[in-house]
Amino acid sequence: MMGNRQNKYVQIQVTFAKREDAVRVVNEMLDERLVCMGQIGEVTSFYNLDGRRCESKEFVLSLKTRAEFYKDCEKFIKSKHPYKCPQIEDMMITDANKEYTDWIDCCTELKW
Repeated sequence: MMGNRQNKYVQIQVTFAKREDAVRVVNEMLDERLVCMGQIGEVTSFYNLDGRRCESKEFVLSLKTRAEFYKDCEKFIKSKHPYKCPQIEDMMITDANKEYTDWIDCCTELKW
């Protein structure tokens, strides 16, 4: 049995057109201690926009933090994101080992 069953933690996923934007945002969020870590991966996205089908390379930034910080993270991302309508999703971490969740707690705290 794993250590966390209280849904106290989330993974936030957000996409960027440019890797450097994702790197900038994750570093600023780490500086603010809003998140404990971020991972960036390249994906190909397919979507409808303005009545046409689109395909583009994007960079997915996955962030780990406390669930109580989600709204602060969303506000921070929106203030820094170049898209008018960025994809910002949270996925509850329903279970995780105690050492990992202790690390999340240790690395995150609101500074503002």
